[in-house]
Amino acid sequence: MHVGGGTLRALATGSLVVGAVLVTSLAGGSAPAGATGAIDVVTTCAGSGTGSLPAVVAAAASGDTVTFANGLSCPPGSPITVTSTITVSLKGLKIVGPGASSIAVSGGGAVPVFYFGSGEIDAISGLTIENGSSTASCGTFGGSVVGGGITNWGNLSVTDSTITGNTGMGVDNNGVATITNSTISGNSGPGYGDFTSAASGYLVLTDSTLTGNGCGLYGGNDQQAVGGSVIAGNTVDCVFNNSLVTDLGYNLSDDPSCGGIGLLHQATDKTVPGGGVDLGPLRNNGGPTDTFLPGAGSPAFGAIPPGTTLGTTQACPRVDQRGVPSSGNCAIGAVEPFGVSTRSLPNATPGTAYGTVTLSAQGEAASTSPNLTTLKWKKITLPSGMKLTSAGVLSGTPSPKLTAGPSSVTIQLTETITTLSGTKKVKTKTTIQVTIPITLT
Repeated sequence: MHVGGGTLRALATGSLVVGAVLVTSLAGGSAPAGATGAIDVVTTCAGSGTGSLPAVVAAAASGDTVTFANGLSCPPGSPITVTSTITVSLKGLKIVGPGASSIAVSGGGAVPVFYFGSGEIDAISGLTIENGSSTASCGTFGGSVVGGGITNWGNLSVTDSTITGNTGMGVDNNGVATITNSTISGNSGPGYGDFTSAASGYLVLTDSTLTGNGCGLYGGNDQQAVGGSVIAGNTVDCVFNNSLVTDLGYNLSDDPSCGGIGLLHQATDKTVPGGGVDLGPLRNNGGPTDTFLPGAGSPAFGAIPPGTTLGTTQACPRVDQRGVPSSGNCAIGAVEPFGVSTRSLPNATPGTAYGTVTLSAQGEAASTSPNLTTLKWKKITLPSGMKLTSAGVLSGTPSPKLTAGPSSVTIQLTETITTLSGTKKVKTKTTIQVTIPITLT
């Protein structure tokens, strides 16, 4: 008997996958392609009343975009707490948050947070969805609202968001859903339930991290496509019954049972035991979103080569959940860690000018928008006579007193990400230290 709640379940209606193209036929109306609507602004962190998120969504028209007032800060810990589920029906609505650590929407541990009705095309980005509550367990089917965080019966995309701390599954998908660049963690439920519905649906999960949940992926007679994602550290990672699973490749899991349901079959997939996935805690790793940062030794690091597409998603190069661009190979999961990609150096001759060699970083690129990301190099130990600039340029003349043979360069690389939390600038620094071999000849 499995114990633990749920995270993702895809069930639903009217989907056809042709190659990498998803074609949907959903009952009911939706905003026509290319339709544009009004910009509706949330002005308060209150869970009800004028200017609140529930009131603005209820008043929105099909095709509208719901945004948040400049400087409005309702972060995890001080979220928008709703007293009843926010219901979106036949709206074609976009809810665009400034970042998951700036705007959180909570069920207060009492009610499910979002319900998206059938027949519509909706989108969520840049939010934390937390502490929603449903009595459903992982795999339970029945009733209109099952997911503690999100229940979807339509066509929904979720990007750059964090879904955490919900009971009764983080996401219950009964329609067509795409989840990209998102973290789904710490969701649980009252037990493990069987799913026996004859419904069928579709879920596409890419460049995301699922960890610390009661169960990771659960499916009944549904279709799922998973690529570039970390599915690890869940009570139950992969559970399916007659599922049609498309492995898009570049997935990382600590659960070999995922291979029994069609995942981890590509040569680019990775399975590692126990803590080998090497994820840090859910925290502010820079940018507007709390994330799980893979360690420098994690198999998630630098696993996806540039030019890779997973289904219809550009997986590398990419901009991660925090808004930070990649450089070089990309990581598996929702966030790009950074590291030193220079692993060896040209030989140096004592008493002879070394010329210049520029050290390189892999994982994240320096940027100015939407977040300011800078990289700074610092020497720890160098052969006498050599020097290193803060931009990573190694030069100088090795001392003629040095003895020929193996030597090394030890450096620190510090990444600083500056972002806005409301109107306040927040800086997050991460420092790594590496030793690079160099031979004196």
